[in-house]
Amino acid sequence: MLWDRRHSASSVTSRQFMNISFTIIMLFQITFWVYVILVIPSAKTAANQLVIQRELIQKPRHVNVQPGPPRIIKRLPIFSNTVDSRMIPQNKLKPEQVKDLYMPHGGYLKNVADVEIHRKKTTIHYKENLEADDHDYNMHFNSFLRHTILHRDASTIWENEFVLNPKKLCSQHRDLDLLVIVHTAPYNFKRRTMIRQQLTNRGINLPYTVQIVFMVGSVKYEKRNISNDMTIDSEYKQHGDLVKMDFVEDFRNLSLKAVMWLKWTNEHCKNANMVLKIDDDVVIDIQKILPLSKGLMSKYKRSIFCHLNKIGSQPIPRIGRTMVDPREFMRMLYYPYNYCSGFIVFLTPDLIPSMEQTARKIPFYNVDDVFMFGMVPKYSGGVTYHNIGFNVSIWNQKVLKCNIDKGRLCQYFGTMAEEDADRLNVWNVMKHNHVWDFHFPKLFIGH
Repeated sequence: MLWDRRHSASSVTSRQFMNISFTIIMLFQITFWVYVILVIPSAKTAANQLVIQRELIQKPRHVNVQPGPPRIIKRLPIFSNTVDSRMIPQNKLKPEQVKDLYMPHGGYLKNVADVEIHRKKTTIHYKENLEADDHDYNMHFNSFLRHTILHRDASTIWENEFVLNPKKLCSQHRDLDLLVIVHTAPYNFKRRTMIRQQLTNRGINLPYTVQIVFMVGSVKYEKRNISNDMTIDSEYKQHGDLVKMDFVEDFRNLSLKAVMWLKWTNEHCKNANMVLKIDDDVVIDIQKILPLSKGLMSKYKRSIFCHLNKIGSQPIPRIGRTMVDPREFMRMLYYPYNYCSGFIVFLTPDLIPSMEQTARKIPFYNVDDVFMFGMVPKYSGGVTYHNIGFNVSIWNQKVLKCNIDKGRLCQYFGTMAEEDADRLNVWNVMKHNHVWDFHFPKLFIGH
């Protein structure tokens, strides 16, 4: 009996010890997780705030900027959706928004401390710079367009005659299914040859009719080459598909070339069922395009088919080769227009007369995609955009891979490539996909 009592007493003591140990372990675990979840994050936040405060009150380093207004303009990459800090009051700027800033009068700011110092040092000329800014805005503001734009003269197109003008290029066709207008530079002979090989093969195009016309300007005097000029003359005599006017070929003059083909088409090619504008570095699958343009697109009225850039999707470039003058579209981050990427654009022919009249009236702008396929259609009125961005792409390797993998089922029928070899590769693959196509002969019933 004595042994049993002792044994039972020891077992009770061990159970109590286990319960106490389990309770202590549970309390330790609860305390640990409360510390991890609540204490550590708040401590990090407090430390970050302390670091920012120290950066603001520490002795600043030298900032190489001149006195000017305390307004800050955030540098905008060409294709970026960053917020323009001109739309944000200075006292609302967050530390992460103050990285990589520049001032309108020059000089870079790198962190919060620099911004605070600059605010204190540059209040002297704040008023006069604001007045200069407002003066530029009021001077260049166009009440019709509702934004600022510089004055430019397009009279060299509207008032002058064509230097090379194949007037009967379209009228020679009884039924013209597709007019292809190509922007090209005078000395791009290889590119024009490749486009002719792609698009003017009657065995491939039947039962459709296609006509190509190349739009060229004049070469700068210092870049002129007599032998190349003679080659252009012989090319015109051989093919008769060059339209030329006397303006200097330049990236900033592409809008002049755009209104040139608009004028020529309205005057000399009114029998086209569909108009296609491309650049000379473009590759297109003409055997996919012709049935679409003839059977589907031509059924629409006052329509444009293109890779569409909607309002708010593409920032106005303020740096780089394509930068827009800061006096144009002032206080705007995006173009206030829907417009097309101009490398492949289809237009129904009923748009051409009204677009020419509109282009003569509205202020001229030197970015051809925005002017020709954004501003002009908007003020022509009643124009419908159809987005074919799923069928065209600027990435030629993606289009090449799609055509290799899917063959005729590939959704792409157009791309662009700077290198001749890349364009040739894409074209060969597209052509191979149609080897077994059957072509119906085109029949004309006489009266």
